[in-house]
Amino acid sequence: MDELDARADFFAYGGDSLKAMAMIKLINERFKVNIPLKVFFQNATLPDLAREIQTLLWVNKGKDYNNKITI
Repeated sequence: MDELDARADFFAYGGDSLKAMAMIKLINERFKVNIPLKVFFQNATLPDLAREIQTLLWVNKGKDYNNKITI
């Protein structure tokens, strides 16, 4: 496999909606957030997606992480 560029678009490397949904599921479980598919499509690079996750984690700060927040 060629080296991946962290700033490259998820879909430019062969990602599709099914792979995106699998990735979202992993992210949501790991970080206890709720990222809609639309937001993933709009933020399909690692830096953009990390920024969205960080925003949700900041919003969740001090809250019960069993309660997911949707953006």
